[in-house]
Parts: sequence; C-alpha cells; structure tokens
Amino acid sequence: MKVHFDILLSIASLATATASAGCGKPLPNDQGAEGIYPTDFTTSDDTLRPYIIHIPSNYDENRAVPLTFSFHGRSKTAESQEQLSQFSNEAWNPDAIAVYPQGLDNQWQGDPDSSGVDDVAFTMEMLDNFEKRYCIDSSRVYAAGKSNGGGFTNLLACDPTAFKSIDYCGICPRFGCLLPGRTRGRLQSRKARPTRQSLTMEVVDAESVYPLCHISSGSEQRGTDSSCRNKLQR
Repeated sequence: MKVHFDILLSIASLATATASAGCGKPLPNDQGAEGIYPTDFTTSDDTLRPYIIHIPSNYDENRAVPLTFSFHGRSKTAESQEQLSQFSNEAWNPDAIAVYPQGLDNQWQGDPDSSGVDDVAFTMEMLDNFEKRYCIDSSRVYAAGKSNGGGFTNLLACDPTAFKSIDYCGICPRFGCLLPGRTRGRLQSRKARPTRQSLTMEVVDAESVYPLCHISSGSEQRGTDSSCRNKLQR
C-alpha cells in the first residue's frame, strides 16, 4: 500500500502507565474530544507563546494517554507542522494528544540566530501545564521535529532535566538540521545524556524509504545499505 505520509515515526514504550495530576479533570471549556485547537501559553517570564493542540476522539479524562510534541522547521509554523507530521491523523495515531508549539520568529533554540531564547524551559513549562490539565501518561511523553525542530529535540535530549521526562526522535534527513553544539562554520563539543530507552525511526517519502534505522543510547545505524533496508522491512 502506498504510504501518503512524508514522515512516519514508530516509537515503542516499555514503561507502565504513569497517570498525571490532570487525570479525572474535564477538558478545558473551549476544547472537546476529536478537535484541533489553536491556543496560547504564557511562560513564567510572561511571554505569550502560541501552539496548536489535538485531542483524540477517544480521549477519556480517566485514562492516561501519550503526549507528543512536534516542532516545526525554521521559517515554518505550527500549522504547517500539524499538517506535515500527521500526528493528528487518527488513522495511525488514535490515542495520543499532539502539541505543535510555535517558535519565536519561526525558529527554535539551537539555531545560531535564536540566541537568548530558552525553548527548553518553555517546553518543560508546557509539559508541566499539560500534565496538570490533561490525563497524560507521564511515561510516554515524546518530542519530534523537522529540520531546526529536529535539532531542537536533540537539544532537549542533552538537557539534564528534560531528558528525564521526554523521549526524542529528531527528523533531519532531506532538510538542513542544526544540532546541539553546532554553529555555522564550526562544531562545538557538548556532552549528551542518553534518552530513557531506544527509539526506532523510519523516514518515508512516497514509496521510497530513507532509513535512519535505529537510535539508541549507545549506538546507531544509518544509511541506505542493504542491511539497513532489511531491518526496516522486518
């Protein structure tokens, strides 16, 4: 069957459900199940940050569900990322709440032009807010992104606080990607901390597969060699 998604992520969690403080609470008055809602979040420094949230149709305030952050590429928007990522498509993501934050000046921390922006703190404040407002499985919180957004997920993975709470899958193939410790023209050393578990990622474009086969805390395999393709086919 032809794949119509530009990007397909397969993320498996082995942890047991950990219900957040928002379990048992009704949805906000302006939100309901099976909807996509543009809204705003005010950070601790009083900065208003727009985002889009998707609530699955089977959402139950007493059943903890996964939460996925999806970060757009540089110069793009939360709206374009919602359409690109397909995390709101219940045909293959029927259970998770999906959040599409908007970067300041349409970019994310990690880009050399975004100096002074603390998007890591912003993301962690959003996570804390969502866990208080919605019934979230705190053991299944994920972050993914395209291009600059994919690089930002790697920045989250290297943060000593964020890496304890979020599993990551950055998407960089076929797009420019600025990674932690990277500036234009040079690379800088930065110590990374492992994520909580291995993540598997498939990158799909029409009927062709461009694999970054396996990412783990200790090793990775990448490329388009036959062994990598065989892994994806299995």
